[in-house]
Amino acid sequence: MLLKKKVEKILSLRKILDCCKNMNITPLKNDTDLQKAFEEIVNSSQKEYISRIAKLVVDNEITKQKIQEILSEFKIKNIKDIKSELLDTLIEYAVLVLEDNE
Repeated sequence: MLLKKKVEKILSLRKILDCCKNMNITPLKNDTDLQKAFEEIVNSSQKEYISRIAKLVVDNEITKQKIQEILSEFKIKNIKDIKSELLDTLIEYAVLVLEDNE
């Protein structure tokens, strides 16, 4: 049963990757507009841990382990504890991207 779930997960991830390829989605590191938006978030964030997580995105170094290290450093037990701040960051990102496209 566990193997079946892993296979299903791999297949669904494969579908997502194929879809991204078909839509010509490029990594953040190669898209300067998106990178600039995250750099602005890094510089404007009031919470250092949000800024550091955004910096991982800018540097294309975001991993679960690195996020956990940041959370641990700030004594945050679970990423759910900063969910509203992360949502605010995503909204800020969306606003920056929309402003660039005007």
